[in-house]
Amino acid sequence: MLSLNERAAGRMTAERMIVVVPGGGHLFAEPGALDEVARLAGDWFVRHLKD
Repeated sequence: MLSLNERAAGRMTAERMIVVVPGGGHLFAEPGALDEVARLAGDWFVRHLKD
């Protein structure tokens, strides 16, 4: 799954960053993993959609 995400990120023109959430599987079913993904995504939106 990581290689697929890396290929997709390579085709994007916007600022992007791949973060591997420790202990998180591809569905983020592990305790706290989805919360961390949501926090990271929210931070990105706050930085890039200020107006």
